[in-house]
Amino acid sequence: MLSTFRNFFALLVAAVLFLTKEGSTHEINSYNSDFGVFLGELNGNSDIAGQVFLVNSSTLQIFNFTFDASQNAHFWFDVKESATPDGLKGITNEYGISPIGNFPKGQDRVVVHIPEKHKIDDFKSFSVYDFKADRNFGSISLPENMKIPHSVVLSNEFAGKRYKLMSGPVYVIDRRTIKVYAFTFQGDKAPKTYFYAGRGSGVAIESGEKVAIRGKDIDE
Repeated sequence: MLSTFRNFFALLVAAVLFLTKEGSTHEINSYNSDFGVFLGELNGNSDIAGQVFLVNSSTLQIFNFTFDASQNAHFWFDVKESATPDGLKGITNEYGISPIGNFPKGQDRVVVHIPEKHKIDDFKSFSVYDFKADRNFGSISLPENMKIPHSVVLSNEFAGKRYKLMSGPVYVIDRRTIKVYAFTFQGDKAPKTYFYAGRGSGVAIESGEKVAIRGKDIDE
């Protein structure tokens, strides 16, 4: 069974590495293979900064983000070209939909999720915004005809002879995220088992690493 995991995730990692590359410069609406599609720099007063990239249709990441966390503000998506009280709060792993607080020292990126049932092309602007005071600390206008990175579905699914291992389709959502549908495995009967990823036709324990599970090993 362990070899099944090894071979499967070797294919998975290969799929991640061969995602389409459209460019590497930080021009608006250009694709960077390391970060995603560049949407712009947060601009406002001198207390806010950050480079915003689109990871997929429902997720952004901000690098080198700086902001005075004593302010009452949220990441904000709006259908207007600037933030209004009618927009929607973005969701972070650290704070959910609560106001933005301090992020751990040394954390080089902030991940922002768009609320369910919405996609990035539903909106025209992304901001750091205090909706109670109607104060916009910094924002970017989302480009028209955005290049949206799409997930990749793998041709293989989980299938094992022991512990009823099986699954539905497996998607590479982005360089850091894999989604497995209809996954079943008798974890209460099997020995301690992990998702594991590495390079090559087979995953070697000494050269690969465990894959963290969202909601179990890491926060949602």
